Amino acid sequence: MSTPKKVLFLGNQGTGKTHVIRQLLGTCFQRGVYFATMGTDIHTYISPSGSEYSIWDCAGKLIFKGKIDDYCIGADIAFIFADMQVGPTSCDSWREEVKWFSPTTQIYYVVKSDLDFIKGILN
Repeated sequence: MSTPKKVLFLGNQGTGKTHVIRQLLGTCFQRGVYFATMGTDIHTYISPSGSEYSIWDCAGKLIFKGKIDDYCIGADIAFIFADMQVGPTSCDSWREEVKWFSPTTQIYYVVKSDLDFIKGILN
């Protein structure tokens, strides 16, 4: 078996990182319930094709951001989450962190918008 690919989920607090991971892993998620990640949670995911991934759910609180350099080392893929209500400006700092400690990491951006949720309330 090959070494699992290291996948980071990064972004500010409350941008939906854990929610996406829980959906990917098939774990129950309750709307309106928020659990802050402390430090990092590491999960293993095996895709339907048999590829193995080490999923790193990294806390978005500023007090944990000092540990991001440790998390970034050796990362293959990074998903950087942003909340459009706050603005995507934080993506730059997360991208710089990843590129500094792991220059070959493929970076993807995930932008959260609560417009669908707001529309559901208003309709």
